[in-house]
Amino acid sequence: MPLRELLRLLKYWWIVVLVAGAAAVGAYGVSKLQQPMFRSDVRILVKIARSDFGLTEASRSLLGQLGQWLLTRSMADQVIAERKLAIGTDTLLSRARVYADQGNFAVQLSVEDPDAGTARAVARTWAQDFVEIYNQRNADIDRRDRITLVIYDDATPATLARPRTKVNVLAGGILGGFLGLLIALALEFLNDTIKTSQDVSRFIGLPILGAIPP
Repeated sequence: MPLRELLRLLKYWWIVVLVAGAAAVGAYGVSKLQQPMFRSDVRILVKIARSDFGLTEASRSLLGQLGQWLLTRSMADQVIAERKLAIGTDTLLSRARVYADQGNFAVQLSVEDPDAGTARAVARTWAQDFVEIYNQRNADIDRRDRITLVIYDDATPATLARPRTKVNVLAGGILGGFLGLLIALALEFLNDTIKTSQDVSRFIGLPILGAIPP
């Protein structure tokens, strides 16, 4: 598109600003309508009894299994009963995530809840119960071959996980700006009025030999 035609789009600046502003306001409104969810994280370390290639590889492969065991319905039911939560098993499981850290031989359990204190308490209880159950099941294994789980640190203070209002507003404004620009391009494309001598030449298909000054 020639520079002259690009400059014509400047007259539609208000459309770009209006649509971008409306999108940002809309994103802000949607964010405020969402229920706030707070997240707390707790890390569980896989500890081997001795430096051994076999134990090291076994503990590494164990990380993937831990994620599945942590998110079983039986574990969720135990946490619900212990914390006396007024939610169902499926709801609690939908609020939990497990991430494996292969490099540090650890898994991270993240729990979300509308209440910050509850999120942290549930994450702490979940990790403690799981570690206790796992270590009890492996208590009969020779100490030299045993893999144990250890809670690295207490569950972190819960922080707001969503909605991410600032990010949503920024994204809404940017997308709205692009939409406004597309609208401006469409309006300019559909505007077939003749404004310059170049428009006349393009319309009749002949070169302009001269023009009468205003």
